[in-house]
Amino acid sequence: MFSFKYFSINQSLAFKIGTDSLLLGAWCQTTIMGFGLDIGAGTGVLSLMIAQKSKLLMDSVEIDSNCIEETNQNVLNSVFSNRINVFHANICSYNPKKCYDLIVCNPPYFQNSTQSKKYNTARHQIDLNFNTLAQHGARLLKQDGNMSIVVPFHQAQNVLINFGNHGLFAQNICSVQHHKNSDCSIQLIQFKKQSNGCNYQKLVLYESENIKTRDFKKLCSTFVQD
Repeated sequence: MFSFKYFSINQSLAFKIGTDSLLLGAWCQTTIMGFGLDIGAGTGVLSLMIAQKSKLLMDSVEIDSNCIEETNQNVLNSVFSNRINVFHANICSYNPKKCYDLIVCNPPYFQNSTQSKKYNTARHQIDLNFNTLAQHGARLLKQDGNMSIVVPFHQAQNVLINFGNHGLFAQNICSVQHHKNSDCSIQLIQFKKQSNGCNYQKLVLYESENIKTRDFKKLCSTFVQD
């Protein structure tokens, strides 16, 4: 069980919550009202974080039959359950009667690692690669909406090209480093359908081993204890 300030996450079946999901949920920009979509919801943590910091009505789409029950239970056990709907579906065939103000996804990106049978759908580029994500993100996003994802730093350039080919352009990029002297490991990227230039920022997570930076603590302070 992973405890946040205002909800808890059971993660015995779904892929475990990582720093990447925590950062994405805290960093992504939300509208005050409207509709949000969480692609590949897993434990439901992104939907819950967004429901906490906004009034968006969230749709959480998860393909994995092993963890959809856990997604549902985590949502139902929270105070935000009246604003989150969970769907057991493949995003490629998911066809709601609306488009979204916000889309978030912590996508499957460990394409070259050894595949675990339990996690191969959740964390490998099998059913959902970046091109597919871009295609359906563009299909489901409102014209003035935004889509935020987290990607490995070494794949970021290809992701920007893929998304650009589908009419989605980076507006904000945050490069994340574990320590100030380490290489960037991931990038948080916000896309829009308009190309208006991009803002760049950097986030260092730790001053030293297990000592969080002020910026990291400030970003996540709404959701977790220091």
